[in-house]
Amino acid sequence: MVKERQERAEEENDERSQTLSLRISQGLRRRLEDVREMLSLRRGERVSTSEVAKHLLEMAGSEQLAEAMYFREPTGALLTARRKLEAGIGLSRAEWRLVAQYAQYGTEPGYKLPISAESFAGLLRAFLLLLDRHEGEVNSDQYDIGCFSDGWTEREAVSGKAGIHKVLSAAIERAHSVKQRYAEWYAARNLWALLERGRFRSEDAINAALMPEWSALWRVAARGHYHKVGEPLREKPEPGGYNNQPGDKPERKSLMLHSDDARSEDRCHLSFQPSEEHGLSLLLSQSGRHGSMYPLTGHAAISEFRQMLDALHPDRLPKYDPQNPSFAGMWNGDIFFGYVPVTGESAGYWFRAYKNGITLGFSEENWRKVQELFRQGWEDPDIAKYWSELVMEYGE
Repeated sequence: MVKERQERAEEENDERSQTLSLRISQGLRRRLEDVREMLSLRRGERVSTSEVAKHLLEMAGSEQLAEAMYFREPTGALLTARRKLEAGIGLSRAEWRLVAQYAQYGTEPGYKLPISAESFAGLLRAFLLLLDRHEGEVNSDQYDIGCFSDGWTEREAVSGKAGIHKVLSAAIERAHSVKQRYAEWYAARNLWALLERGRFRSEDAINAALMPEWSALWRVAARGHYHKVGEPLREKPEPGGYNNQPGDKPERKSLMLHSDDARSEDRCHLSFQPSEEHGLSLLLSQSGRHGSMYPLTGHAAISEFRQMLDALHPDRLPKYDPQNPSFAGMWNGDIFFGYVPVTGESAGYWFRAYKNGITLGFSEENWRKVQELFRQGWEDPDIAKYWSELVMEYGE
């Protein structure tokens, strides 16, 4: 009896959790910290380093180890993913999760400006295409679907794949008809969650589902990368070497556009100059007695300025109402603040950059000229091609 009790006690001791102390290098310590950050983001709460070590031991050999390495060097991993897909080579599930993770960064609530309707619809379509490849039943409660519905009737219909398809297909149809897409972060989050917990026959099935929406996914992920890392998605040249990877622009073009106006005292000009450091630089000028020159540097500033021009279009602004003396039009973005006090012959179109406070005003006539100059500029084949390359590096 005594011997049996001793044997049982030894077995119980073996089954109890034991503390394991290890001396690790600084490099391995940094890897643990990278995985800890990734798991903390995934769970929505802080994870201790000891929990990470236990997690890694339990999952040793799984694809999550590869994902942790991608998370540590996201720029190189994302560029590798882009090159693979452009060559027709599929991505691993871990690589797709990395793309979805950075798409979440690109749709975080901190942005004043939403992603485009095309990209928003692309995220929803990617989710539905991947959902169709999911094997077995789908628990709709695991995904945020109700926020895309149009009223309680649709919300009550969310059940299984058919219910999810009904709600998200309707949301895709509405994407181009609404100004504010309040649930874009959930669109990216749902895609990541499906890649994380979904059951699929193979990685080929995942690639077949997501490749058709690769362009939209990349635009949003590149935006998230620039927001998170602060750098465009481009290869860094070797010291003293020449960079001919995506992002390098060996051809340079400086183009001066003029408004179609014969009066030399009242003309607007727009010049373009590609820049290795900033991507693209513009110089907007108006001549005349009170002429001015305003530089626009970098993809983010130029992209938002174009959106502001479109939003403050004279033909789409409401007429000024003396009984309601508010702005006829206003733009409040991440970089610029623009406003139109009144419309009509006395209208003034004003904007300023938050960073420097410099404020410029235009008559309605000259504002229309500026809009026309930008339209002409982006119809130029070289500028349009160059801009599309910048979008691949900076996102939208």
